[in-house]
Amino acid sequence: MFPSTQYRLYAWAAMLCGLLIIIKKIIVELLLPPNAATNVVGTLGLLIGLFALTGMYFYQREANGGRLEIISYIVIWFGLGAASGADYAKNYIFLYMSKSALQALLAGPTRLVLVSSSLFFLLG
Repeated sequence: MFPSTQYRLYAWAAMLCGLLIIIKKIIVELLLPPNAATNVVGTLGLLIGLFALTGMYFYQREANGGRLEIISYIVIWFGLGAASGADYAKNYIFLYMSKSALQALLAGPTRLVLVSSSLFFLLG
């Protein structure tokens, strides 16, 4: 695949990622009931974002690839991956748990993992 075709594919992935996240936040969360079919929109957007982020790194790497750039790419990528995992758990696991089971789960180390993944994402 030619580099220009790859970069075009990465750009489309980035636009689709943003569009799906916006649709999830504006339309799905406000107007539709939460279920597995409606939650796919935001989760898919985050997963496509991992692909788009890799494309942005490859594009920038040619211009000025330094040590700080690879470190920041790794932190952002793992932060987005952790946020994707937390979003997946919120949309597909926590949604179907009883209130008491969810409170018991979040009273343990699960809460710390979710908070740390959010902070890791913000750091990125």
